[in-house]
Amino acid sequence: MKPFKLTFLCLLVFIVGRTVSLAQDYPYKEILQNQYGGPETPQLHIVKEPKSVQKFYAFINKTRKPGFALPKIDFEKETLLILCLGEKRSGGFQIGIDHIEETPDQIVVFVKEESPQGDMVSTVIMRPFYIAKIKNTKKEITFKRMKI
Repeated sequence: MKPFKLTFLCLLVFIVGRTVSLAQDYPYKEILQNQYGGPETPQLHIVKEPKSVQKFYAFINKTRKPGFALPKIDFEKETLLILCLGEKRSGGFQIGIDHIEETPDQIVVFVKEESPQGDMVSTVIMRPFYIAKIKNTKKEITFKRMKI
């Protein structure tokens, strides 16, 4: 009987002492990722209407012929996330979504920012950006940066 009590007590301490996360993965779909043409300054946008998308695409397409096609987004059901790393003076930088979590009161977007690895990097001006879509939500959307 004593081994059962000891096992039960250990299990109870493990369960009570463990932090229970209420976060769940939240689905998203990548729309576009590119290393060139984003804005000079770092920016994170939550876009819920077409005019902002048209303005951003006009900006990234100003030096592209033909430019990127506007994505087909149903803003009644979907929201766009636009992540911009800003101007970088060497190659190897990237921005994207690592994952998205849904908690009871918010959507947390984990933004991964990658830096060049090693000593050999190209000398080039880059302005990486990333666009993804998620389903609409009434919850607050927040961003957490992860430097890699």
